[in-house]
Amino acid sequence: MAELILNEEDTNYALSKVYDYYSDFNRIDDYFRETKVERLSNTASRLFPVEDEFFHDFDMSPMDMDFEIVESGKGMWNDLFVHIGSFPSDENPGKNIRFLVKEKNTNTVVGFVRLGSPTINSKPRNDMLGGPPDLSKLNEHIIMGFVIVPAQRSVLIILVVNSSQASVVPITCEDSSTRSMG
Repeated sequence: MAELILNEEDTNYALSKVYDYYSDFNRIDDYFRETKVERLSNTASRLFPVEDEFFHDFDMSPMDMDFEIVESGKGMWNDLFVHIGSFPSDENPGKNIRFLVKEKNTNTVVGFVRLGSPTINSKPRNDMLGGPPDLSKLNEHIIMGFVIVPAQRSVLIILVVNSSQASVVPITCEDSSTRSMG
């Protein structure tokens, strides 16, 4: 691998570009919002509104819903997630697998799940294990949930995973913004 050596002038130039970009953001959510607006502006045009992809039959009881977990490609998953996520779903290093949680009666998306290789270093995990683990063995046996997001604010999704299957448990939540104030 070739060694990259920057002189002081090039280093200062690169540093000024990074500093100029991030100096426009006072808080991390400002950065997330700007990133989301940029990503939305780069999404492909659609024949049908993206809202049609998401669950919107609010008269249906959660007890009448029938869920399935469907593996999704990166392009489709990111294309849909950008419309509901409050943060950018950037890649983590290593393995990734993306799922859409769909309601089968309406064939609409109710949630997003992205699982991936465990983080390289996690002090709480390492403390619990008594020190840093052998990462190659850890990567063979552990997967992390990086994104588990419902597509609707009134349904909480609990993803239950064991070694042989995954299931979805919906829990409805009363949303205070839709309650009558009288």
